[in-house]
Parts: sequence; structure tokens; C-alpha cells
Amino acid sequence: SLEVPGSESRLEAYLVGFDYEYNHSHKIYLNMLYDFVERGIESGVGQVHLGRTAWEIKSTIGGVPSYRHTFLRHHNSIINYFLSPLLTLVPPTEWKPRNPFKS
Repeated sequence: SLEVPGSESRLEAYLVGFDYEYNHSHKIYLNMLYDFVERGIESGVGQVHLGRTAWEIKSTIGGVPSYRHTFLRHHNSIINYFLSPLLTLVPPTEWKPRNPFKS
């Protein structure tokens, strides 16, 4: 997400299903991210939420991760008992953060 101090409003942008070959040759995804940030600036929102995937490319335009907790509950209490320890075994996604605003 990209945050503007002092503003509570938020623009959410989610992208689903595009042609990966065309994206590779024309940088569609990156340009859409720039367009969403531009729309957020023009609208004066305090935050542009760009979704939960592709963190590395989003960091190239100044995006920073906002970590969230996940709550998961099954209707069967026995499954719930075993679910929590199993979820701790799932490793976090590895990615290399970028910073376009180097000093």
C-alpha cells in the first residue's frame, strides 16, 4: 500500500486475469500500477491498496507491505485444534523489496 499521512480515504485496485505474454512485451501490469497510483493522487486519497500479490514489482513504484493477521476457523473443533500448528509451518513468501526513492 502507498500511504499519505493525515488522510483516511483509500483506493483499492485488484487485477485479475491478463495475458502474461502481452504483459511481458508491453509492461501492462507495471503501467496499470502507475495508473492506479496516479488516480489515487488525483483523487486525494490517503492510501492506494494494490492487493496482496506481486510485492516486488509493487515495491518498485514505492509500495510497502502492510502485514495482516489471518483468522481461520473451521466448523469442526477437532480440525481447528490441528489447524493452528499446521499454519505455522507455512513459510512466508520470499521477495526482494525495492526502493525507487533512494537518497
